[in-house]
Amino acid sequence: MANLLNERLSDDNDIPKKKKPKKQKKKKAQVQGQIIKPISKNEILEKNKDEESLFDEKLESLTMEDFVKEQKQLSRSKRKYYFTKILMCFLCGYLLFLIYGVMVTTYDYDENGNVSAQIMSKKDIENQNE
Repeated sequence: MANLLNERLSDDNDIPKKKKPKKQKKKKAQVQGQIIKPISKNEILEKNKDEESLFDEKLESLTMEDFVKEQKQLSRSKRKYYFTKILMCFLCGYLLFLIYGVMVTTYDYDENGNVSAQIMSKKDIENQNE
């Protein structure tokens, strides 16, 4: 048994371990030697013109079918956004209505000690308003 243990231990030691590659350190002299030039307005305008020309080329490369599909998707997303805004407005109004109802309602205790809303008839409301 000891021989098997020795063989296994010797097999593990024979496998060379992988060495991690060393990271290269940045030299401070190289960083200090670089000069950063400010960008002029003309260079910025030239870059923007190049980007606009690339954008125009992409638009031209789209076929009419792709354009129609994209327009349909945009209109659907606009409709979904519009209806969700309307739904959220109605939900907020309903929530305010519920909160108002809870605040205005008067509660009484039953014979059993349970809390219940006070039931009012039309005459009670008219008498309360007077």
